[in-house]
Amino acid sequence: MKQTAPKPTIYLRNNFTVLKNRESDFFYGNEKLLRTTLDSWTLVASCGLRSISTEAKCNEPSVPAMNIWKLAEWDTLYNTIFALSETEWYRRLGSTLGGEQQDFLVGVLADNGDCRRPPWKGDTEPGYAYLYEEAFPVPGEVHNYLRDLNWFTAQVAGAEFGWRRAWTATHITAQPSLISVLWRVPSVESIERTLSYISSQSHYSTRYSKMMDSLRDLKRTNYFPIYGERLDERIRNGEASIIKRDVSSSGGISITSKGAI
Repeated sequence: MKQTAPKPTIYLRNNFTVLKNRESDFFYGNEKLLRTTLDSWTLVASCGLRSISTEAKCNEPSVPAMNIWKLAEWDTLYNTIFALSETEWYRRLGSTLGGEQQDFLVGVLADNGDCRRPPWKGDTEPGYAYLYEEAFPVPGEVHNYLRDLNWFTAQVAGAEFGWRRAWTATHITAQPSLISVLWRVPSVESIERTLSYISSQSHYSTRYSKMMDSLRDLKRTNYFPIYGERLDERIRNGEASIIKRDVSSSGGISITSKGAI
């Protein structure tokens, strides 16, 4: 009997930059997109090399950022873009970006990670950070690496370290051997502290070294949650329009404030 592959969990990773002084316009469109795709897209994470919000603007011309979405089906992205491409707010959203690259990925582990984000502490304070990894296993070592990754996940998930593996996926075309992992961590400062401790303590270091030896390359990047996550949280909590556009000649943006949860 011919075997069929199990149905994969499909993800869209969207790497982009937001143009300087266009943050408010970006999040206005971001809210529209979140509301429109509520039933077919799930926001796993929204993060940047700097924290980006409608208030915390960046001095850099364009800050790299990343959205990770879980999609209902393979054709979800196509159907969404087809439906939205001619709307005014979607075109305006596109004009706020300095660049964009989208990639399809599929989950590679049974749980793929804990996509449930904790509530933000308030409208401007997430209470956590991210570590993003791109791992290239040595040929023939993929399964060994994934087994060790599960072991590492269990070690850092306790109260001592407070890490959560938020997402694990791999490319299916361009770089099929690349494994992407997103960790939710208490703070950026905790990353080096945790990795140094794991590397130096004998009851961790042997297995951790074995995991590292199964890789030919590993890239790590620290990320900060951006306001898109808070918008998603407020929308799913049932709030009405959060970011409003002033229809007067000023064309400004106003935000419905909300204090700490």
